[in-house]
Amino acid sequence: MNHTLRTRLHNGAPLIASFVETPHRAVAQVLGAIGYDMLIPDGEHAAFSPRDIEEVIVGADLAGIPSLVRVPSSAPSTIGHALDSGAAGVLVPLVNTAEAAHTAAQLSRYPPEGRRGAGPGRATVYGLQREEAIANARAETVVAIQIETVTAVENLDEILLVEGVDLVFVGPNDLSHSLGRPPDDELRAVIDEVLRKTQSAGRLTGILAPTAALAARYRDAGCALLVTGTDLGALAAGGREFLQGARG
Repeated sequence: MNHTLRTRLHNGAPLIASFVETPHRAVAQVLGAIGYDMLIPDGEHAAFSPRDIEEVIVGADLAGIPSLVRVPSSAPSTIGHALDSGAAGVLVPLVNTAEAAHTAAQLSRYPPEGRRGAGPGRATVYGLQREEAIANARAETVVAIQIETVTAVENLDEILLVEGVDLVFVGPNDLSHSLGRPPDDELRAVIDEVLRKTQSAGRLTGILAPTAALAARYRDAGCALLVTGTDLGALAAGGREFLQGARG
């Protein structure tokens, strides 16, 4: 896999992505064909097997766009499978401490920077292009972590000192619940502070932005990654629009 995701995130306009919860390559291929910059197979919330995750990655590859897999955990086999299947990076949920961030980075990087295993998976064309794939992965693999709890916000300064983490992704919904469902302005203030600190530390930022207004707000705030929602949400929205038109 000749990925360029890290370079693209650092250079140019924010990338627009969608979570994918349907384990079929056709869904991923269509989303790429209509203009999404990147897809995020959702191994955390969707009922995905490792094979399902690879199926979405293949569909994204057919559309010529990268995949950033939201893994269900930071287990070595989980992160390793996503990357060996051809993902351009991983998005690790519920990273609450510097130790957890360090683990995510270590398992995603080849030695000497980390301890990712050099398996003969799809990313290396099953071992046929191992050296080329490893060189590309060293340069372009993206390690993203989710900040979505009070504990993570409290530990953010220490988390941002961890080497090997490229991007901090804010999960507004889970963060809101963890904070006790504060008013919108209070939640926005916490999010803005997370984004400010992360960018000041020289790291990329991303966030869920399911409306045009939120996308504009966080684009102006310097986010490199904007996630519009899910494939199923887009299906529902498009279906409603068609039905309204058909029924007058």
